Amino acid sequence: MFERFLAVPLHFTIEFLGFLVVAGGAFLVPSRPSLIPGTKGSRLVAAVGFGSLAAAQVLHGASFGPAESDAAQILVGLKTLGFALILIGVVGAAGKPAAGLAVAASSDVPEGALRYAPAAAAGAVALMAFGVAARAGKELRRLALGMVLLGGAEVLITLADAADTARLAGGYELSSHLVRMAGYFMLSAWLWTGVRSSIRTRFVASFVALLVAVVLALSSALTGVIANNVQSSELTRVSGQIKNVETSIVGTSRRSLLQQATSTSESLFVREAIAARGTGRPAAQAVQTSGLVDADAVVLMYPNGRMLQDGFYGTAAHVSREKSAKLDSEDILTILGSGPVQVVATSPLADYSADLVRVGDSAAIVAVSRVSHPTNPNQTVGIIALVDFLDFLTVDRIKKNAAGTAASLVVGRKVEASTLGGEVSASDIVTPEIRENIKFAQDGIIAEPQELIGDTYYSAVTALQSEDGFVVAYLVLSSPSRIVTQ
Repeated sequence: MFERFLAVPLHFTIEFLGFLVVAGGAFLVPSRPSLIPGTKGSRLVAAVGFGSLAAAQVLHGASFGPAESDAAQILVGLKTLGFALILIGVVGAAGKPAAGLAVAASSDVPEGALRYAPAAAAGAVALMAFGVAARAGKELRRLALGMVLLGGAEVLITLADAADTARLAGGYELSSHLVRMAGYFMLSAWLWTGVRSSIRTRFVASFVALLVAVVLALSSALTGVIANNVQSSELTRVSGQIKNVETSIVGTSRRSLLQQATSTSESLFVREAIAARGTGRPAAQAVQTSGLVDADAVVLMYPNGRMLQDGFYGTAAHVSREKSAKLDSEDILTILGSGPVQVVATSPLADYSADLVRVGDSAAIVAVSRVSHPTNPNQTVGIIALVDFLDFLTVDRIKKNAAGTAASLVVGRKVEASTLGGEVSASDIVTPEIRENIKFAQDGIIAEPQELIGDTYYSAVTALQSEDGFVVAYLVLSSPSRIVTQ
């Protein structure tokens, strides 16, 4: 958490330092020939360039919508303009005509290449400053080194914007800010050469340095307190969400599927189909596709729990919105041997039953009901089972109903479904420590920050259990920590 709560104040302090430095450049350059030799007109042009950079710092530092990202187009434009104007001023210091110097972007240049325009302009300033420093004064070497660092920071920002993973993008962003900070320090050293002869200006510069240190200290402390409060609040919120979701899956969904099974078992069509002792597939298909039941599969059985010939229809778990896995023979055998089927098949007093069941690498709700003879209600002719898998559709519904919180379902050592938006292993999202500690956790919930797919999430984990206490699956809700890190 240390590096996380320092991310905000460090970013703000660097942007604040940058504003002070480039604004100082805009203020000092016109009246300090030692900073940029040559005509006053060249220095005024360079001062306007520093002012453009200061405007970019204000827009980005205040997080205005169009300038919130480091790679925002408006920032690219302002920085390119600023560096170009500074280049014109430095060219003027070399005693060369600058009227023909222009910065243009061809329509044939790819958009991605234009993002490197600030880096290219800063590099041009550095090359020209090194050349002028050889004749006009060594002070410009500090300006050149500062421009090299700022140009390098712009390259890193462009790489971060194009990175494939959040972790890689975060590394580029951190590196770019550290390199940019070094560039600002170098520009500060360059500006110092123009104010060291003035006691008043040196006092102001010292005060600015103290102000930056105070801002960093206060913002770090305040952000640390706020981040801890946000973390605690978010973990509490996600824990409340997962408790409601667990109740919905284990309680409400199970009761709803059981009601569908009992009502379907009273259908004359189903009773006649089972009593005929023929192939059961047409009847199972008719039930599953009727729209009256919300189940992935239907299984028709004899009273002893043995399936009718070809007596099932449906699919296994959905792996996406459109695609689902095939229900194979092993899955059918697991359903036939599940607790709800065995309860109804072996107990004369049990007319129906429903429970959460592990089916292969998936979890499912199995709801079972007796089917009576079409003409003799006291005679049992069979059993009907409705199977509803917990799958991608389940976690997708949870995400939509949980205000964007990502949901994941872990069955055994496999992530059955997830809306995190990236690949994550079961051991990362439900660690061995969580599996052990959740047995003793209050309300059966473990809530903690997690590093997943290169970002920090506030996650809550709970075990989905059958009625006899067997852990069938683990449900995980993960909320991204954007409110802290942005």
